Amino acid sequence: MTSSFGLPLPEDGRNITWWLRLKGSRDIASGLVVLALMVWGSAHVLGIILLIQAIIPMGDMSLILAAKGSTRTALGVHGLTAALMIAAAIPLILGGA
Repeated sequence: MTSSFGLPLPEDGRNITWWLRLKGSRDIASGLVVLALMVWGSAHVLGIILLIQAIIPMGDMSLILAAKGSTRTALGVHGLTAALMIAAAIPLILGGA
């Protein structure tokens, strides 16, 4: 699947930097979507987007755990991020904020 993306496989050490840059650009774009909704959108729509975007840190957490990476980082960084995003989304969706 990674080869169909167009970048050389990350197993080649010199290509890891490009894969990290790819992740960074996606993180920036995701953050800008939330920022734009905070400025120009409704609270309800912002909550829905936050809830949907919580899939990103949940996926990161799952991948780290599946790869037998750092459980502490998976749960403490990515799991906590997902939980905070969900906790922020619920009152926005329900109209409590």
